[in-house]
Amino acid sequence: MKQFIILFVALCAVNLLYAQHSFTAIIKSSKEKQPLPGATVTIKKTNITAIADSNGLVSINNIPAGVQLLVFSHISHSEKPVEYRFPLTQQGPADVYLDEAEEEEEEVIVTSTRTSRTIANTPTRVETINGEELDEKNNMRPSNVSMLLHESTGLQVQQTSATTGNAGIRMQGLDGRYTQLLKNGYPNFGNFASGLSILEIPPLDLKQVEIIKGPASTLYGGGAIAGVINFVSRTPKDKAVYDVMLNQSNIGQSNIGAFAAHKKGKLGYTLLAAVNWQRAYDVDNDDFSEVPKSSNFTISPTLFYYPDAATTIMVGNSLTKSNSMGGDVQVIGGKADAYHIYFEKNQTTRNTTLLELERQLHNGSTIKLKQSYSIFNRDINTPGYTFSGSNQNSFTDVSWLWKGKQHVFISGINILYDQFRQQNTGLQNARSFTAGLYLQDTWDITEKLILETGIRFDNVTYRTINYRKNQVFFLPRVSALFKFTEKISSRIGGGLGYKIPSIFTEQTEALQYRDILPLSNVTAEKSAGITADIDYKTSIAEALSFSINQLFFYTAISNPLVLQP
Repeated sequence: MKQFIILFVALCAVNLLYAQHSFTAIIKSSKEKQPLPGATVTIKKTNITAIADSNGLVSINNIPAGVQLLVFSHISHSEKPVEYRFPLTQQGPADVYLDEAEEEEEEVIVTSTRTSRTIANTPTRVETINGEELDEKNNMRPSNVSMLLHESTGLQVQQTSATTGNAGIRMQGLDGRYTQLLKNGYPNFGNFASGLSILEIPPLDLKQVEIIKGPASTLYGGGAIAGVINFVSRTPKDKAVYDVMLNQSNIGQSNIGAFAAHKKGKLGYTLLAAVNWQRAYDVDNDDFSEVPKSSNFTISPTLFYYPDAATTIMVGNSLTKSNSMGGDVQVIGGKADAYHIYFEKNQTTRNTTLLELERQLHNGSTIKLKQSYSIFNRDINTPGYTFSGSNQNSFTDVSWLWKGKQHVFISGINILYDQFRQQNTGLQNARSFTAGLYLQDTWDITEKLILETGIRFDNVTYRTINYRKNQVFFLPRVSALFKFTEKISSRIGGGLGYKIPSIFTEQTEALQYRDILPLSNVTAEKSAGITADIDYKTSIAEALSFSINQLFFYTAISNPLVLQP
């Protein structure tokens, strides 16, 4: 009897051991088809959990027989529950694909490269500001985007006027005129608006800010010598969004803003409205304002029409009007006298109209038409002096994008017309016309090497009251991404650029353009630049990561335009 009981217990133990099963899978991203290191799988009934290795491979043992619910997850991807019946009939590891989460920081899609690739697979060095960081900076400085750029390495927001607080952006040590500012890919912030551009972009409607450090003239032409900053707005989704922002600071700044967006059926819209007031603020009680008195408002409605699943039509308009006055606080308060006379006053009106048509073709390629027209009027007043002018800017771009298994190819043409007219004297009247052709190819040579090459031809005609000149520019660019390991990568790139002559620089802005002679017989500035970086990134825990990046850059500019007495 005793022997029978021992045999029975042994058989039960064998059956129990036999009923415990194992599971092996490779967890990948559904979009990039790349392994997801650090992904987890959890058996719902038993709470047994395993973590994927650097190849996305995960193994889990001692799984009871029967139907089990396994939950797959990753920090940057959506959770995915899957039922399996054990024992499994499939041999070998299962492939499990996870969709990217909507609010994803590690796999951000960038639009400034115009290839709609993730940062991790883009040879061009692109940095982004988005998510919680964007919200934090918006709360700190809700009137404009200057705070967004303050803490980005290699960028310096430099005040160009101690009186009015106007500011420019210096990238990699170069003057602000060498950085191309874009809003959703449209270059409407140049020339006469350069000292005020970032002060007139409200951040409430932004989805992310994309920063290209280094030459980017292939896609964006003249002015993209130091790099490109692209402010990307939110677009309407099926879920309505309504944001309201109220702010009051201790230095007398008041901000009211609202943003709404919704897509329903074939129609969608976004609406941004913002009003800002600032009292003159004298920090050290020396009767001179450190913060000028100012007021401005922005209203920006945009309509989206989706006639079918492959077509998007967008029409928008943005109007911004602002006034600022700095200097002697008694003058600002309306109490000027013989000893209190200095002030500087800026009045601006900017109106920009946009039209965009995007069509996805049957072969997987995309055609996009972009058109903008901007008018910027500005008056600068100081005691006994006025500088007033109007700047008109028209931008047209037609591009074709094709995506293959290993190549992403983009080509297009664009036309840029810019005209400045000085009121009364017409002394600084200037006009430029640029016609450009560009081609770029992104080649996934292997999983560890991606190469991006581009070329651009620009024909530029510019004129002042003194002379007229025509120049042709040949602008090649190349970038490479090396993925040495899962944790270590490097980007190396270089290219040529140019900047057509203009009196509107940081130095002349500081002088309010007083006594500046019109340009005569000067040629465009030309540049050659190279950047290289090394990046290390690792996961310490499921919700904790560590990264470090070192960037090296070199830019040489010939024929620089320098202000001389």
